[in-house]
Amino acid sequence: MATINQIFLFIGILVSLVLAAHADCGSATCYTLFNPSACYGYDAPTGLIASASPEIWENRAACGKRYRITCTAGTNLGVPEPCSGL
Repeated sequence: MATINQIFLFIGILVSLVLAAHADCGSATCYTLFNPSACYGYDAPTGLIASASPEIWENRAACGKRYRITCTAGTNLGVPEPCSGL
């Protein structure tokens, strides 16, 4: 029984590491005014458009994907908490 528990623990740790390694860092910008996008032009399905750095963009591989964004630092303009709007 202890061996089965150890196997499940090992599999759980392995899955956690794989999911954590699937993250990518880059910078992005959200536009408040509508601009044509490189993916859809003026026909954006949701009307929401953001720009992405080359690390995220990958020659249009980012088109149509959803991303969970986490702010890790302030902006170049000195805004200390850009995600909170402060």
